[in-house]
Amino acid sequence: MNDPRDYSAFVTFSNLGVLLLGVSLLGILIHTKPLRRVTSVGVGLLGIMLIAQGGVLFHRSQLSVRGSIVLAAIVVASCLLRRFRLPVSPPEGKRPTP
Repeated sequence: MNDPRDYSAFVTFSNLGVLLLGVSLLGILIHTKPLRRVTSVGVGLLGIMLIAQGGVLFHRSQLSVRGSIVLAAIVVASCLLRRFRLPVSPPEGKRPTP
């Protein structure tokens, strides 16, 4: 029989993962800008990884190293996309506001 703490970890990780996955799917459907869609995909992958890590904890295994690396890569890629996105030039005839 599994320990109740294992079930609690599974429920916590999975609920958060499902919430992030739902928010990301909504973001993919709503946003039209490519950067925002890519960020939504990153959030969705983060949600999938949380669900998988919760399943690993539920079955009393150790957290996978590959899963942690992928999780870190998703976070770093999202931050880099936000930081180094291309600046948007103002339309012709309009001055940028400070």
